Amino acid sequence: MDFCYVWLRRLVGHRTAAFEKASTRNPQELTGNEDMGRGLDHFTEGLSTVFQRMANALSPARLSLSPIITMTQEHTTLLL
Repeated sequence: MDFCYVWLRRLVGHRTAAFEKASTRNPQELTGNEDMGRGLDHFTEGLSTVFQRMANALSPARLSLSPIITMTQEHTTLLL
């Protein structure tokens, strides 16, 4: 949602510290982005770790403590 962040920052950035950063990019984010040194191996290993942690969190013994899980996927290539 960097697009929304940029416009919100222009509108209210001077009023709140939440918009001090120029971007929402985070060193801890799990993305496949060759320009940032995060290739397919980085992404697939990270996603595997995420699914392993979800499986552990959803085990029958911990089911009542399970978090709500949300995932999104974005495509940067136009499909014509």
